[in-house]
Amino acid sequence: MAADPHLACERPHGAASARLGDWTDIGTLLVLAAFLGFSFFSGRLGRFLVWPYVWLSPLAALIILAMCAARLVAQLRSSVSCSCQRQSGSPASRLVCAGVFIVPILLALWINPTQFSPEGARKRDVPRPPRDVELQQAINWVLGAKTADNRAASTQVALPESPTILDLLGASEEYLPGQLEGRFVTVVGQCDLPEGAESRRFGLYRLVVTCCIADATAVSVQIARKPGVKLESGGWVRVAGRLKFDNPVDPSLPVIHVAAPISKIPEPSEPYL
Repeated sequence: MAADPHLACERPHGAASARLGDWTDIGTLLVLAAFLGFSFFSGRLGRFLVWPYVWLSPLAALIILAMCAARLVAQLRSSVSCSCQRQSGSPASRLVCAGVFIVPILLALWINPTQFSPEGARKRDVPRPPRDVELQQAINWVLGAKTADNRAASTQVALPESPTILDLLGASEEYLPGQLEGRFVTVVGQCDLPEGAESRRFGLYRLVVTCCIADATAVSVQIARKPGVKLESGGWVRVAGRLKFDNPVDPSLPVIHVAAPISKIPEPSEPYL
């Protein structure tokens, strides 16, 4: 006569193993809810997501806590000791799954995503095709769009005194170089020093995040300076100077010629654009 498979589950060892698996699931849910709550209230989640999506974290934490409470109530009320009627999976496999689940959480707590290296930012840089201003003016004249030049000459340049790098690049595409030449601006960004800490020209970059850090792209502008402050690659600085269009690679891109001492600054509270 075949043995009843439920007899093995009625042993104390089988019931204890089943309870261990249930408590492992509850503990995993609690760790996840605590991580989401800590990430939100500490502001760390803002390093991974843009603000419109950050508020989803406390909502998810509340849902997970509700799930955890339901599992806990079911665990306390349950009088069934047969592990066959419990959730599938051995305690060992559920412990392994919990460990695999918690590893990304530990990595997220340890890694600072805002510390992008200049090399990593260069890989995320959006390539911009060179802009031929003279050809563009000729096309506008042929198409009878001379009002574009007249509008460009008469319209006041809408560029703040302290623009972001994204604002600066957008203005260089919208206006003619002559309208921006000589404008005094102050820009904040991270240093890209491909030629060393004392290079005369270097890049200033910022990360642009649409949803999360995974879709980040980099925008940069060239800085021309005199020898002076020794800069650090990836360090945050504030640069003040006048715009010139003498970029050797693309003359349509602005270059900030430093007119005041470069000041090192701490990482801004909102590091992304």
